[in-house]
Amino acid sequence: MNYLLQRKRLIKRRLGIGIAVFIIVVVILQASAPNVLSGALFIVTKPVWEARNAASVYIKGSIEMFRSKQSLVRENQALKRERSVLKRTLLSQSEIRTENIKLKEMFGRRVSESTVLSAVLSRPNKSLYDTFVIGIGLDRGAVAGNLVLASGNIIIGRIDAVYRSTATVTLFSTPGTENAVMVGPERISATAIGKGGGNFEIKLPRGVDVSEGDAVIFPGISAKVFGIVEWVHAEPADALQTILFKSPVNMLELQWVEVLIK
Repeated sequence: MNYLLQRKRLIKRRLGIGIAVFIIVVVILQASAPNVLSGALFIVTKPVWEARNAASVYIKGSIEMFRSKQSLVRENQALKRERSVLKRTLLSQSEIRTENIKLKEMFGRRVSESTVLSAVLSRPNKSLYDTFVIGIGLDRGAVAGNLVLASGNIIIGRIDAVYRSTATVTLFSTPGTENAVMVGPERISATAIGKGGGNFEIKLPRGVDVSEGDAVIFPGISAKVFGIVEWVHAEPADALQTILFKSPVNMLELQWVEVLIK
C-alpha cells in the first residue's frame, strides 16, 4: 500500500513539474520569439476560427434571406392591393362615362367643362393637414370654390383661398367635412364625412346594397369618381351600417391636378 501511495505522489509531482516547465517554455518563447509562438497558436486555432466564421456567415445569410422573403411578400401584397384599387377605379370611371353619355343623349343636353392644368407646389404632407398649394391663381381665372380633379375624373377637393399666382386647395377628406355623394349600384344618396388623409365614412340603413369595390360618385350632370368602398360593417343590433371608403388617389404623391374653371 505504501508503495502505491508513493508512486501516485511521484506521478503527481512529475506532472506538476512538467506543467511548470511547459509554462516556463511558453513564457520564454513568447518573450524571445513571439512570431514562432503566434504561428503555432494560429495553426492550432485556425480550424476553430474558420468554423466559427463559416457558421457566422451562414447564420447572417439565412437571416438576410428570411428578411428578403418577408420584404418580397409585403411588396407583393401591396402591389396586389394597388392593382385591385386601380382596376376598380378604371371600371368605375368607365361606368360613369357610359352613364353620362346615356343621360346626355336622353335629355339632349351638352355639357362642356373648362379645366386648367396646374402643378402641385406643396403636397399635403408639406402643408397644413389635408391641404396643398397649386401653381395657378387669379392670373388663370381661379376663384374660391373651384373644384379640383386628379387623374382626369377623380374629384379630391376645392380651392379654399386664391392669390395672384397660387391657390390653396382643401381636400374633401378634411376631418368633419361633409359632402353629398351617391354610392352603390343603385346610386343611393348619402353624406360622406371626411376622416383625413383621403378617407371617408358613410352611414346607411342596413338594407341598402353596398359592397366592397363599389364606386362612390360626386353628383352632377358630369359625375366624378369620389372614392371606392373598402369596408362595410354592421353589428347585428345596429339599424345602420358603416361604410368606409377611400379616394383612389394617393394624396402624398400628387404632382399635377386640374381645376374646373366656371
